[in-house]
Amino acid sequence: MRSASNLRARLAWLVFLGILAGAGGAVMAALTNQDVDQPALEISLTVLTGWAWLGVGIFAWWRRPDNAFGKWMVLTSFAWLVQFLYLANSALVFSFALIASNLFPLALIETLVRFPTGRIESNVDRWVLRLVIVVLSIVTLSYFFATSSMLGQEQAPRNLLMIVESQTVFTILQLFVNAFAIALILALIRSFTNKYSSASPPMRRLIGPVLWTSTLVLAGLGISSVFSIAGLDSAENIAGIFTAIMATALPFAFLVGLARSRLVRGEALGRMLERVAHENDPVKMQEAVAEALGDPSVELAFWLPGTESYVDARGLPIDEPETDSGRAASEVTMEGRKVALIIHDDALLEEPEKIEAVSRGAALAFENARLEAEVRANVAELRASRTRIVEAADAARREIERNLHDGAQQNLVSLALKLQMARARVESDPRGAIEIIDGASAELEQTLAELRELARGIHPAVLSDRGLDAALLALAHRAPLPVEVGEMPEERLPEQVEAAAYYVVAESLTNVARYSEASRAKVDITRNNGTVRIRIADDGVGGADPTRGSGLKGLADRIAALDGHFMLASPDGLGTIVEAEIPCG
Repeated sequence: MRSASNLRARLAWLVFLGILAGAGGAVMAALTNQDVDQPALEISLTVLTGWAWLGVGIFAWWRRPDNAFGKWMVLTSFAWLVQFLYLANSALVFSFALIASNLFPLALIETLVRFPTGRIESNVDRWVLRLVIVVLSIVTLSYFFATSSMLGQEQAPRNLLMIVESQTVFTILQLFVNAFAIALILALIRSFTNKYSSASPPMRRLIGPVLWTSTLVLAGLGISSVFSIAGLDSAENIAGIFTAIMATALPFAFLVGLARSRLVRGEALGRMLERVAHENDPVKMQEAVAEALGDPSVELAFWLPGTESYVDARGLPIDEPETDSGRAASEVTMEGRKVALIIHDDALLEEPEKIEAVSRGAALAFENARLEAEVRANVAELRASRTRIVEAADAARREIERNLHDGAQQNLVSLALKLQMARARVESDPRGAIEIIDGASAELEQTLAELRELARGIHPAVLSDRGLDAALLALAHRAPLPVEVGEMPEERLPEQVEAAAYYVVAESLTNVARYSEASRAKVDITRNNGTVRIRIADDGVGGADPTRGSGLKGLADRIAALDGHFMLASPDGLGTIVEAEIPCG
């Protein structure tokens, strides 16, 4: 709040000083009236142009205090008004004005290359600024060899900067100035062309009037320099008049760009609000927002609190744009809650009030669309979950088939062969037949044990016979690390809930043993207010990723099939906590 009031005070002082400078310069011009055929018109245009630069600069500075562009416009306005010092009767003031006159082209070109971001963004712009320094240095050097009349100021006081009067040196330096000025103009036009051709539609709407007007100013200066080198004075004067008119129009071009942007924004915002007021379809809402912002690349991302992630208008996961990708994301909130992201061209960051207006005006509609997107995401996840469950069931059946084929089936085939051998030896070698039958009996016991182990993997008998507590104690006993079985429900749970809880614990302990490098784990299962809560915690390395591997996804699907919630917390170095909540009336 304090910084905002300080900014307002600073800008108010700049306005006051600008008005004072313009008024003082006008009075000086009216009193001296040197080399001015129509003093009232020229003085008025000069003052109004300076004030226009000041007004636009103050507005841009107030609107975006962090953007250097507005500050350079304010400096340009004061540099423009410095030219009134040419009209002073004092030789000292006139000589100072010669040096100070370099401020205007420097400030003007800095303003142009920094528009609209406030930054110097390309190597072409950096070369432009270097050429400006070269040109202004040669101009300043020429003052040391020129009289006031050589500078076109016939009635001006003596030039105190002159060291040696030399028309020859002055003319040569002016030729260099014109040559470098042409190179500078071409570089600036190249910069403008690059900036416009690479700009997005929202950016072109903003910079178009300024760049085209600036290009006309530069073209006039270039033509004027060519005529000067060729010695065509009358043509040079005509080109100079055209350039002066375009230069006077330049600050108003900034105003046109800003005003047109705001006008288009207001109309588009009105159309958008009218469309989204009766629209819950996220896809159509995205089209309306894109039209309102003037950016066809707009994407809407809706916040899903359950997964703490964003989905697009179709309900599919979407990531926030990366830095330096040319894209930006603006958050939409409602009563302090995340609702959506507007992902847009980063040029729109130069118009934050546009984003704010859209966000504020359509927040309720965004909330409704968010709910629609959440439903779509849930439907998509449900379909994916069903697919994964079917795939998991198929994989489980294939594994059972493989285990039966490689284990019990082979044992039974071997057992049948041994019994046939025993039968063949019953009469000829009864003792040998008995030994074969004893071996077959032992092999049969082993096969039965393997079948029991396989059945335990499908559904442990201890879970059905003795309940969840005993089944988890058996799991803990078989685990390769110490596992503490903590809280347990006193009563039996529904069969489906017990099975889900068992498999959550079994898969989690398997992951702990394989990946976590933990020294211990703990299992707790509680039942409160109709909800069973399963919690498995370890002291391992953490870093578990629920999106990798089928085990955790399978658990999440199993829990979701019972209308439950599956959660995983696994910060690096702080262990892993797996939690699941299952309704259990």
